[in-house]
Amino acid sequence: MKKDSVVAVVPVVFDLPLDRAFDYLPPAGADLRPGMRVRAPFGRQWLAGWVAGVCRTVPAAEGRTYRRISRVYDSEPVLTDELLDLARFISLRWCCSLGQALAALSKGLARCARNHEREASPAVAETVAASPGAFEYVCLLIRSPQAAQDAYRQIAEEAGTGSGLFLFPELNSACACADTLKEAFGDRVILFHGGLPAGERIWLWKRMMKVGGALVVGTRLAAFCPLADLRVVVVAGASSAGHAEQQIPRYRTFEVARWRCQRRGIRLVVADAALSLEERLAAGAGCRTVVAGEGGRASFHIVPLGKRRGKTDHPMGFLSDEVLSLFERTLLEGKTVAVLHNRKGACTLPVCGSCGQRFSCPNCGYALVSGEKGTQSYCRRCGRTVKTETVCPACGSRKVREKSFGLRRMYEAVSSVYPDVRIALKTAERAAVPDGTQVVFGTQAVVAFLPVLKPSLILFPGADTFLSVPDFRAEERFFLLANECVANAGNERCRCVIQTRSPSLAVYRALAASDPEIFYRHEEEVRRQMSYPPFSILVRIDVKGRGEAVLSERKRTIEETLRRAGVTAFYDGPERSARGMLAWKYLLKLADTAPCPALVSLVETAQAQVTADPDVL
Repeated sequence: MKKDSVVAVVPVVFDLPLDRAFDYLPPAGADLRPGMRVRAPFGRQWLAGWVAGVCRTVPAAEGRTYRRISRVYDSEPVLTDELLDLARFISLRWCCSLGQALAALSKGLARCARNHEREASPAVAETVAASPGAFEYVCLLIRSPQAAQDAYRQIAEEAGTGSGLFLFPELNSACACADTLKEAFGDRVILFHGGLPAGERIWLWKRMMKVGGALVVGTRLAAFCPLADLRVVVVAGASSAGHAEQQIPRYRTFEVARWRCQRRGIRLVVADAALSLEERLAAGAGCRTVVAGEGGRASFHIVPLGKRRGKTDHPMGFLSDEVLSLFERTLLEGKTVAVLHNRKGACTLPVCGSCGQRFSCPNCGYALVSGEKGTQSYCRRCGRTVKTETVCPACGSRKVREKSFGLRRMYEAVSSVYPDVRIALKTAERAAVPDGTQVVFGTQAVVAFLPVLKPSLILFPGADTFLSVPDFRAEERFFLLANECVANAGNERCRCVIQTRSPSLAVYRALAASDPEIFYRHEEEVRRQMSYPPFSILVRIDVKGRGEAVLSERKRTIEETLRRAGVTAFYDGPERSARGMLAWKYLLKLADTAPCPALVSLVETAQAQVTADPDVL
């Protein structure tokens, strides 16, 4: 081999936690471009990967050999330049490799695509060549389900001949919007989601790349659709759990949509019954707020919980006398009731009978559950067992009792006291609710059923249980849930009753006064003082090792990387170990709200799991 000889190589990345590309020889005569999928040898196995850059020549080093790509899956790139840049943003923001980000973007696309040249349209290229406009942020406050569908139809009309993207947290909501838009726009409407077969998904993907004017409706996966003439992106229920990916990379639809709209200079519409603090602050002073729906809306009533008159062991003891009277009157009038609670089972919780104080796990802060004998309590989240307290730490009372707060117990109590009332239980595992149901008990899954039920009364018998979880967003999640309930009820005369032992909390005062600014001001002040999102990015690093020596070496690698990056963990400590493995976790606050590139390397150098925006700290 001559000293001055060169070889042509292309960089390829894989769906592996390796933050670098690998050079390969291209097949003879292949025209490889970034965004194309290939098959290449990796160690002793063959993996599918993505071309991450242009073909380049490098000096042929003595003794250095390059392996050759064995197969090219695509005749043209399936990922546009915009989507490649989006993958780089996702890799940096959510601490994953570029290959993992590209895998998320092209998830489920068949590798043998049909020919779509017959569908090509010159209108797309003309639209792309046009200069972008100014990014616009619009907050669309939904007051009823019908008002939402009317607003989506109007947004699609304003997109003109360009494309629009409508993103929903649940498939049922996406299907309802698609049906509405198809009535007005016919074949322009495309329903795109993860449940489609791989062959149909790649067929629709190619169609979107080559044909302009598409109105794409789907779940979070549709946020990556390759629409060249995109004019508007609508994110419905942006704070919903359905918009947060649970696998690596743990991206959020709202941030992906905002990145695409800011890059293109187009309109971003966030549609919800109420905005999260992050969405409200992201809007800034230039945000335009539009209310979808006229007339009044359901009212909130906050009922303080005190000592119940009469027998405390009454089956309906989970409702105060005032709320019980309202519940019975609603049923006598032949109207429907929805009861929401965040505990499913029939378990009992240790509670102070004087002040209502609940007992939390000293390890993770989650609510403790009473054991069978009542002398011990255990945590269902981390598994820790502790001795049941006999004295309340809040008020000093010795009236510590076991009380049941589960949906199952409530359901059984109402069934026994009102045997003639048609009652149903609705959770994520129970899909169907019988026709003619008068009372529906359920978790948050019941919210999607409210437009059908059209309740006259919505009850939160234990609103404080939504707040007593180790999550700094707990009050915000309840604020959004309550507003979503009254919006989905579709009944202006509906009353939403919230029982609480802490009626002075900002979230309850804001709901009672119909003034969200009360909640936003308080929540912004608290998060700013605590340096919680959106004023920082939370990152959790988990590392395991079989034996103290292995774990110590990996911890040393992590701490050295953090020191060089100028990042300090605000907490580090042991985690539960399993199968002989020792575990340790680090919690970080990146105060400048910018991700740290050095964290991605820890996945390889320390075999750590790095999670940005973790659900559980």
